Amino acid sequence: ERLCVVDIAPASYDHTFDTHLEAMASMDTKALARRTDAESIIANAIDDRPVAQFLSRNLKPAHDGYGFEWQINVAAIAVNIDNIIDFPTSQANHAYEAPTLFLLGGTSNYVQSSHMGEIERLFPNAKTEVIPDAGHWLHAEKPAEVTAALRTFLEV
Repeated sequence: ERLCVVDIAPASYDHTFDTHLEAMASMDTKALARRTDAESIIANAIDDRPVAQFLSRNLKPAHDGYGFEWQINVAAIAVNIDNIIDFPTSQANHAYEAPTLFLLGGTSNYVQSSHMGEIERLFPNAKTEVIPDAGHWLHAEKPAEVTAALRTFLEV
């Protein structure tokens, strides 16, 4: 009935997450004593502590009780990252007519003014809302503000 899109446009991106994924894949998660150990390893690789904290939230205590393990399939994401960051706009011929919220980070550059035409074409009932002082990972950086915006939009 409704759609929320968080800081992404219907566009192909040339961003790379290779460093993020390499740091995650090469980590000996069984040797971790605390999740903060993983944060430090990732932060050293990508030089971004908040993103490292966000990524390390995908770790859970290992089933065997030793260290941690990824809740996500890091290898599958790495193999498919080109498809994940792609959007086949040439094949997108059907508009989504229901109410849509594009929730944007105020300091993010993922949704540009040049994307607005395609957003309007594919989501004719879209509105945008900006979360100030949040980047692309706004759900991790400003969770209370994102939750409030989503609740407001989703209330009927």
